[in-house]
Amino acid sequence: MNTHPRKKIPSRLEASVLLRCRRRCCLCYFLEGDKKQKEGQIVHVDRNPANFEASNLAFLCLDHHSRYDATNHQIDRKSTRLNSSHANI
Repeated sequence: MNTHPRKKIPSRLEASVLLRCRRRCCLCYFLEGDKKQKEGQIVHVDRNPANFEASNLAFLCLDHHSRYDATNHQIDRKSTRLNSSHANI
């Protein structure tokens, strides 16, 4: 459950993110090589909607955004951290 208040991304920052990614989903682009423009939404990478750092914002297509936000697909961040014993895998 997200306890951070949701605020609208400032217009200039939203435009900057959309121009930088050219409306290409970063997951489609890097995982599938899909360079097509898509409908989508900007996500907060750290899941904190109050964090408007440019490095914390990414554009995802509607499908990937839906999966990213889905409650049943959220992973405990503690379990995803690599410890030093797994770093060379």
